[in-house]
Amino acid sequence: MSATKAFANNILDVGPSGQPTAVQNRFKRFCRGELTADWRNTNPDLISGDNSAKALLAKIKAERGSLSKKAKAKA
Repeated sequence: MSATKAFANNILDVGPSGQPTAVQNRFKRFCRGELTADWRNTNPDLISGDNSAKALLAKIKAERGSLSKKAKAKA
């Protein structure tokens, strides 16, 4: 059994009372994508404007371009 599967099986086992624990319930919600949706609804300012995926990708590409230019100049 892989380590990931063993970890998932351990998390999904029920707690001592026979009921899932809060951590287990949160993990299940995470696996279903519910926590991501809740977070996006709560934090729209963190995923729009300067923090949008498109803007962040542009920043990453610009930074990579400047790093490769510096590396070429040193060589």
